[in-house]
Amino acid sequence: MFIGGKTPDGWFRMEIERTLDRQALEDGFRVLAVLLPGADEKYVDKFLGLRSWVDFKGGLDNKREFHRLYSAIRDVAPGRGPAKKTITSEQMNTVKEDLSKIKQLLDDRLIAKEIAYEYQRKLLDSLVSV
Repeated sequence: MFIGGKTPDGWFRMEIERTLDRQALEDGFRVLAVLLPGADEKYVDKFLGLRSWVDFKGGLDNKREFHRLYSAIRDVAPGRGPAKKTITSEQMNTVKEDLSKIKQLLDDRLIAKEIAYEYQRKLLDSLVSV
């Protein structure tokens, strides 16, 4: 069940009641609430009885919530979630080399401090986004 920012309260209450009734009658029936961006948090309380919802209120780029959605559809426990990417020693060495080159350019006064800091920031940001 997808819930957005403009979900009418009356419709929502009716759907919750229908799903809880059906879930009580059918063992294999499952309901998963998907809170879309702009959804009101008051709807989460009504899903506590179903014990499952996915929260995309902060945006649709949440890997953890996509993992929870995938797990719920497959009817398996979500576990720890998607593995975070780790930085390899090769990537780390490349960044260290680039940082030392920027420092050398700064020490030789071939670039301004602001430019060096901006290059350093971009290098470190690229490392974090890995």
